[in-house]
Amino acid sequence: MKIIGRILTLIGIALLFGCSNPASNDQPNSDQQTAVPGKEGSETKKSFNETVKVLKELGVISKSEHPEKPDTMPQYDDENPTGISIFRTGLENKDMSNLDMQRTFFLRSEIKDCSFKYTYLSGSNLCWNDFIKVDFSGADLSNADLRASIYDSVYFTGTNLAGADLRRSSFEECDFTLANMSGTKLTHDIAEGLNLSAEQIRQIDWQKNDGEEPLGG
Repeated sequence: MKIIGRILTLIGIALLFGCSNPASNDQPNSDQQTAVPGKEGSETKKSFNETVKVLKELGVISKSEHPEKPDTMPQYDDENPTGISIFRTGLENKDMSNLDMQRTFFLRSEIKDCSFKYTYLSGSNLCWNDFIKVDFSGADLSNADLRASIYDSVYFTGTNLAGADLRRSSFEECDFTLANMSGTKLTHDIAEGLNLSAEQIRQIDWQKNDGEEPLGG
């Protein structure tokens, strides 16, 4: 009986300390935290104002420019454009990763050997440009207009292309591995050379024709 009594006492002490342990399940365990898929660069992503500062330091936009993030996708015929604009220029060897460049206007420019990894570019207008050896891995290009441009050796690995329009463009040696193609607008003619997965093919919003030519050409 004495042995049983001692065992019960030890069990009671263990339960008492277990309830008062600060490392109980009510406290978050940092070792159990997991990364959010597709957000590997989110910890260092710049705000829009910080992005403007970075782009000025890189010489992408002039120091006299003071862009503001527009509410809608920028267009060629906008009377009073307010957002970031990359127009009739050449960019080479620029690291523009982890930035907030939502609704940026690109037109008649050559972008070469540049990185936009994990950058927000949703709602941007990328028509009528040449993108050569550009890395969009992990970037957000959802609802962007990518029509009528040349994409040569471009990485779209893990890129969010949901709702984006890729018609009238050419793609040479591009990588779409794990890209989100949900609602992406494409024609079968263009998709033939893209090496897409069966899941991506099911996700695409297939178009019967190329649609109207975008402005600015």
